[in-house]
Amino acid sequence: MNQKSHLWSGRFAEAPDTEVFDFQASFGFDNQLFEDDVEGSLAWAEALATAGVLTRDDAVVIRQALIEIREHARLDPDFLTGPDEDVHAFVERQLITRVGDVGRRLHTGRSRNEQVSLDLRLYLRRRLLVVQDKIINLVSALAARAESAGHVAMPAYTHLRRAQPVLVAHFFLAHAAAFKRDCGRLDAARDEADALPMGSGAVVGTSYDINPEAIAERLGFSRVVANSMDAAADRDFVSAALHGYSLIMVHLSRLAEDLIIFTGEEFGYFELADAVSTGSSLMPQKKNPAVAEIIRAKTAKILGNFVTSMTIVKNLTLGYHLDYQEITPKLSESFVETISTVDILSNMLKEITFNEDTIKNQLDNGLGAADLANYLAEKNYVSFREAHHIVGMLSNLSIRNNVSLKDTVKTKLSVISKQISNKSIELSDEQIEKIMSPSSNINLKKTIGGPSISQSNAMISKREKNIKTIDHLVKKMINKLDSTEHKLESEICKLEEVKS
Repeated sequence: MNQKSHLWSGRFAEAPDTEVFDFQASFGFDNQLFEDDVEGSLAWAEALATAGVLTRDDAVVIRQALIEIREHARLDPDFLTGPDEDVHAFVERQLITRVGDVGRRLHTGRSRNEQVSLDLRLYLRRRLLVVQDKIINLVSALAARAESAGHVAMPAYTHLRRAQPVLVAHFFLAHAAAFKRDCGRLDAARDEADALPMGSGAVVGTSYDINPEAIAERLGFSRVVANSMDAAADRDFVSAALHGYSLIMVHLSRLAEDLIIFTGEEFGYFELADAVSTGSSLMPQKKNPAVAEIIRAKTAKILGNFVTSMTIVKNLTLGYHLDYQEITPKLSESFVETISTVDILSNMLKEITFNEDTIKNQLDNGLGAADLANYLAEKNYVSFREAHHIVGMLSNLSIRNNVSLKDTVKTKLSVISKQISNKSIELSDEQIEKIMSPSSNINLKKTIGGPSISQSNAMISKREKNIKTIDHLVKKMINKLDSTEHKLESEICKLEEVKS
């Protein structure tokens, strides 16, 4: 390898060992930052021209060449290859190849330390919006499932044991609520990335008359990083994005696990479509939730990426270290895996069906116990603790005798209540049926966030409104970034006019 081909060759008497160079090179994965590096370079060329470091003629030549390099890469996927150390070296080499010595002037006053920070911020800004857009689709799918479930009820579980009746709609809306929070976390992560590091140099800024605020406006950043050392060392914005991806995947895994359980033969509440299931090579009767299982495994990988990134930065001193580059492939992998998982789970939800008869068979099996205890306390028959004890003993009898709880209550309530409280509580069969009815129990839960039909309908309506609001904001941000890129490229035309 030619010693002079390296960006830092002047300090060294000999070229680096080939294996050493390959070991520390990052072009194999940071080439994904190519377009972001070109965008940052376009802005830097303009900044140098404004500061008088580049002539306007040189700025036009450089910027035209950068656009050509970018277009070449868009047309030819194999273009982004070569012996370069990183994406920054690749862009510079391509630039010099096209325009000669003029291209060597672009890096004036700039460090790769600030370049990579800028590239990652530009990369994340748009990628986080892509993830948000996918999450919006998933929340829409969950809201649609909730709406299609109507008044169908199912057991809610604690400790994976049947607890109390709840609407199927409420179940899906609970998952939707988690993903709504994820959208907020992605907003926060994007805000952390929304700060320009250019002008910070390697670690202590630059002596050139650069205007970072003007560059920030041109690139669509809301602010400039306030401290040059922090600009070099900061990877909080990357960790925030990886944390956001991790929680999304955790929520996806939890939903996947619910689908695995509730579509299994032991439960059979829901049915997955054949198109999103797999079979067995040996057992012809099998229908396996393989996709949902893979989601659980992918979640572990994304959590590992987040932990890796945090472990990399935890003992690094203030300033730049090449350790940081090992985070980049983790960031890319997490993005790709997250959006593909969101997409696949959204598709799974669209074709899920409900086995109402199977669900109904599980609703009458003791799920009205808590509501019976509450009723006895509410009507001042006994205190709640006494009521809890009475119903607990009735439940025990029901299990021991293999008789439904409702039937046990009808025959034994007066006896057990007398035994516990010295009060013989008498309720009619009609009263007991109403008190312990799943639909009646559900509709009594009318507090905000409760599972009643009225509350569920309100949540569906609110969720749909939230989806539209978030979708509008995401589209607005995407349009803002698009217009920023168009504005940046239009500067070439202005420069050409000045030149002519």
